[in-house]
Amino acid sequence: MRYNIVFSNRKVLLAMKKYLIPITLAVVVLGAYYLTNNSTSTSNVPQENKPDASSNMFNMQDGTTPTVKSKQNSSSVTTNASNIAGYVYISNSDSTTVSQCQVLQNSGALGNCETTGSGFVAPNGINLVLSQNIAYIANGGSNSISLCTINPQTGAFENCQLTGSGFSNPSGIILDQQNSFAYITNQNSNSVSRCVLNSGDGSLSNCQQILDDLSAPTDINFGSNSVVYIANSNSDSISICTLHHKAGTLVNCQTTGNSLDSPQSVTAGASGQFAYITNQVANSVSLCTISTSNGLFENCTPTGNGFNAPSDFSFSSSHKLAYISNANSVSVCQVNQQNGTLSNCNNYNGNFNHSTGIRVNANI
Repeated sequence: MRYNIVFSNRKVLLAMKKYLIPITLAVVVLGAYYLTNNSTSTSNVPQENKPDASSNMFNMQDGTTPTVKSKQNSSSVTTNASNIAGYVYISNSDSTTVSQCQVLQNSGALGNCETTGSGFVAPNGINLVLSQNIAYIANGGSNSISLCTINPQTGAFENCQLTGSGFSNPSGIILDQQNSFAYITNQNSNSVSRCVLNSGDGSLSNCQQILDDLSAPTDINFGSNSVVYIANSNSDSISICTLHHKAGTLVNCQTTGNSLDSPQSVTAGASGQFAYITNQVANSVSLCTISTSNGLFENCTPTGNGFNAPSDFSFSSSHKLAYISNANSVSVCQVNQQNGTLSNCNNYNGNFNHSTGIRVNANI
């Protein structure tokens, strides 16, 4: 049955017209409001926190706490970045790499390690110039020096380029920034090279041999009062020379030290009272007293333990911890501030391969 509704009353029709338009508008507004509040907006969807593409170490896992993961160590251990005091760099001669390892804040222990930089060939000594964020690596296998920039955020070596020339199995390197010279030991030519240091970019030029009567020198380091120490691995001795800063020459050299066995590095303590020599064949570190009258070494005796073919030696910034590179590990020892002895030495493995040079940049 079909129904037809007929409005014969004009007032009813006018009333319907009066309310029909507002009702229609209300329906439209309510519909729009519903669609707006129930549709999915990309601005309200939680976004995934992604790692910084410019960093090869930091991985933002939860958007708040940066953690560091190892690329060199296969373990899945992660370390909170707030617990990292800095980094230690170890050159691996046999694998032609440099390792960068975390230094943990409270203990000074090594955290995760990864390789850093590129272009090395049987790398030996490392030198850091933190004021310019650059690093030097002596390449014994290619008779060259690598100059790398240090990423201030990650500590990684980047943009490594060769600099200087005329080296012969270079091993140790030190810088006299005040007078713009670099000094490099050459194992094969029994010599030290002096290079002009460019203060702008750190590059080396005009390299010349200034000392050629050494015995397979492996390391060179500054002492106090313009003294330079050089480790002679073949003669089991340390050369002590006077540095003429302006001329850049090493003069009045004499040998010092006793009971050494293939010394690989020589490092003076912050107080100037003690020196530390790594003995590769004897698997030991010698602690020597530095004479206040002539700078010669006296009473050299072993200190610390657990070393295996130790090569290089480096202090933390406070000099309370010592880091020693071994054949395939790194030893971290406590340093007695009164008598200089090493104790509580712990060894850490990080896929090292014939570790040679080591340098620490850690506020601990």
